[in-house]
Amino acid sequence: MSMNTTSGLPSGVEKFYVRTLLERALPLLTHRRWAQHKPMKPNSGKDIEFTRYNGFAPATTPLQEGVTPEGKALSKSKIVATLKQYGDWTSFSDVIQLTDVDPVITEAMEIFGEQKGETLDILMRNVMLSGTNVYRAGKVATKDAIVSGLAAKDVESMIRTLKRAHARRITRMVNPSTGVSTMPVRPCYIALTHTDASTDWHNLDGFIPVEKYASQSGVIEGEIGSYKDLRVVETTQARVDLAAGGAIGTTGLLSSDATKIDVYNTIILAAEAYGESPLDKGTMGIVVKQDKSNSNTSDPLSQRTTTGWKVMWTGEILNDDHLIRYEHGVKALV
Repeated sequence: MSMNTTSGLPSGVEKFYVRTLLERALPLLTHRRWAQHKPMKPNSGKDIEFTRYNGFAPATTPLQEGVTPEGKALSKSKIVATLKQYGDWTSFSDVIQLTDVDPVITEAMEIFGEQKGETLDILMRNVMLSGTNVYRAGKVATKDAIVSGLAAKDVESMIRTLKRAHARRITRMVNPSTGVSTMPVRPCYIALTHTDASTDWHNLDGFIPVEKYASQSGVIEGEIGSYKDLRVVETTQARVDLAAGGAIGTTGLLSSDATKIDVYNTIILAAEAYGESPLDKGTMGIVVKQDKSNSNTSDPLSQRTTTGWKVMWTGEILNDDHLIRYEHGVKALV
């Protein structure tokens, strides 16, 4: 059976379908907004190398008169990531095509657009959560010992950690309206937190709700407020490890099994902490397939059409010191 993509459809239909996919996908890309975006050209293999040149230590030794110092050699750190393919599809009967095909395909592509956006967002989130830089509420050693909720002293400690690591504040993010270009944001670190934790953030002394900002210009989609150098963005996509913490006891924290607390994963990040690489010109792969040649014996009467999406993509942490996984409980609402 021959494979037909949107290049075989009338140009007006092709543009309409692609636009539909973008509009549905972009609002869900919370975890990809601050990633370094390095598209990979086709026919360049599956591995991409992210490179960072290392800095020099301060030159605090006085020079000797007339003596040339030894000098330094440049060094760099390399991180290699491998593209993987993701996608999904569905099928339509010829009856649907003969009666109401365009609306059905449109609905399918809208759903697939949402699925693609959510898929890549979760994949990027999982990459970010795979780092070794972890801060647990109450400073306990393991996740199953966590019996504390989000606290100001924890947040201040993580901000201090980022500053000590010379982590630069974020000044730009991916523009949600295009998914490609960037837009400026007020210099800050970012906290990506679950919507369940919003009340706990608001209860921190010194937290400034977004509605009390002096200016609403530059407010980030999903932003609920700020705490010192940190701007907090809520999302339902933040991971929750159900019943993974310590005994609930009298902690007053949320628990899915009424025995052990649920552990929430908030991501605290600085500039250039992580990156992603889609296959250039292959990021938004739309496939519409129908065999009208009767050459496929599995569908001799051409009764089926399939449509779906696929993408080649990878993500990677570029600097573990500039991204912190904050594991904590969340207060139950009484």
